Amino acid sequence: MFIFSHNKQFVKKKIMSVSCVISLALPSIRTLTDSIKYLTVQEDGVRIDLRGDERYAEVRLTCVGILQRSYLEVVLRNGVTEKRLEIGYGNDVHKEGFPIVVHGLLLSRVLRLFNGYEPVMLELGSDLTSVFLHTVDRERWARLGVHHDLGPLLTVAHDISVFHNIPSIPDFCHSVQVAGSSHGNMCSVVLAFDDMHCFIEFSAKDVKASVRIDGSRLQHRYEGQVGVLELSAFGEFVSRANDCATLSVGFGSSGLAAFQLKWNQPPSSRAESIAYLYFCTA
Repeated sequence: MFIFSHNKQFVKKKIMSVSCVISLALPSIRTLTDSIKYLTVQEDGVRIDLRGDERYAEVRLTCVGILQRSYLEVVLRNGVTEKRLEIGYGNDVHKEGFPIVVHGLLLSRVLRLFNGYEPVMLELGSDLTSVFLHTVDRERWARLGVHHDLGPLLTVAHDISVFHNIPSIPDFCHSVQVAGSSHGNMCSVVLAFDDMHCFIEFSAKDVKASVRIDGSRLQHRYEGQVGVLELSAFGEFVSRANDCATLSVGFGSSGLAAFQLKWNQPPSSRAESIAYLYFCTA
């Protein structure tokens, strides 16, 4: 269900009459839209976990299904502390997040209605079946039906202690684009070094590409497998990152590896957002 209006008086009456369990200022509309596109590479559903404390508001987005050998996650943080943030049922504060599932394509279309009207507020109704999006002045608003996610929720607790920096984001995106042209479903990711350089090598069914990394602490050769579609989607997401973003890759000892993109939104903010592409080691 989706309802949209830009009638200011109706909006004020409607929103003021709605009891909500959480209200927060959304991060960049463009970044949120790009995140949804990244997460819906295989399925239309997106799991959104809304959290907040005295430091920042957090929107954690993940894919609904468990993809073959890959898992996608984006954590968006808004560090503007003067934005309104309310969490709780009456006087009882709910310290955990509020997980919901929404149709990704529909949410992306709704967000386009707010282009040029940022910041945009999001309020989750107390019945956990709908969200309200509206501008601060409530000139325009939208209501979107959602599903309260009763779980179980997948939480990735990785043991990756060292992430190796990938200095050139354009070179990484080009290598991923080459790997994405493969006719296969899976891509081998090798973290290795020779006498001169440390590098990541992408090897798919009929293509191969590599990109240099800062591997000063690299002591072993690592190998993993990632889905070609998920890798291509991550590469496209990375290509849209701002100039202050940092990209890295890490391998853990428990069979899990990850590409990690970090950025601040806006760049002057102290609240750091992160996007992950988790995949399994060989």
